[in-house]
Amino acid sequence: MPLRQNTAHIDTGKFPWIFFVALFCLIFFNPASQADSFRITLISSGKTDIYQQLVKGIMETVHAQVSQPVDFNTILMKGKPPQVDLKPQIHAADLVVTIGQQATHTTLSTKPKAPVLATLIPEYSYETLLETLKKRSPQHINSSAIFITPPPSAYILLAKILLGEKQRIGILASEASIGDAKKIKKIAQTLGIGLWLETANPSDNLIQKLTQTLDNSDALLALPDPFIFNRKTAKNILLTTYRHRAPVIAFSASYVKAGAMAAVHSSPALIARQTGETIAGIIQSSDKTLPAPMHAKYILVSINENVARSLGVTYSSIGQVQQELHRQMRSAP
Repeated sequence: MPLRQNTAHIDTGKFPWIFFVALFCLIFFNPASQADSFRITLISSGKTDIYQQLVKGIMETVHAQVSQPVDFNTILMKGKPPQVDLKPQIHAADLVVTIGQQATHTTLSTKPKAPVLATLIPEYSYETLLETLKKRSPQHINSSAIFITPPPSAYILLAKILLGEKQRIGILASEASIGDAKKIKKIAQTLGIGLWLETANPSDNLIQKLTQTLDNSDALLALPDPFIFNRKTAKNILLTTYRHRAPVIAFSASYVKAGAMAAVHSSPALIARQTGETIAGIIQSSDKTLPAPMHAKYILVSINENVARSLGVTYSSIGQVQQELHRQMRSAP
């Protein structure tokens, strides 16, 4: 598949007649142009290695799965507000793909006419942004998203695999994660697992709420919730759970390194793969319709062996745990 990425800048101030002749030839005599190429504007929230690897991974996946010519116009943002006007690139595209929260916020704020696929973004951030924009203007925004986190079922199923069905599971949730927490509670009831759901708001004493949760449960599911689990609170939360000898099933590998027993999560490379596959599906569909918002499809399991051993939790291997998780998720309620 012809895959092109636009990076050149042309100065039309000199020899304008040459420019227009070249443009005429490009449009009418370039075979790739005649092939009806699909135009994608890919906007990244940053220029770090992770973002650039994501861009590369997305493009490579699309290249491998689509035979139709695709033009990529890549914009790597840096700083707030963006240093360039994105509206021309956004409005000229058949599809806009945003990577990260800043790119998504900036793009959707322009009220784009083209459909927008947001990726590498937390579910709560995406939904909050849509609600905010809807209040400002009733204009419909054609967008969808690939969330950075796995589906809610992954957390309770990993807890079941590692801890068994007899364990009581606790969840501490704010408004940011209460939706997922309620979904997990329903799944737990179906699986016959006891679950204690405690809610918290910004004015609550977080450690008191956590202690109440741990007094009624044997393990803690730490859901992606910026109001409860963040850099400021992580250390105290993990210390409190460790004193209660309560295993923590978290949502990122960094939490496992910090002291959580295990986590289910994705990775930039896997998010790039899923994003590329989703783009390919859109291009190959007859009506180019965006799919519904989705969680990370490809997921990994991380386990802190020292913490698991100290809590008396045994397992065969991370690979087998991950394989069993994938198997159970295929038949999850």
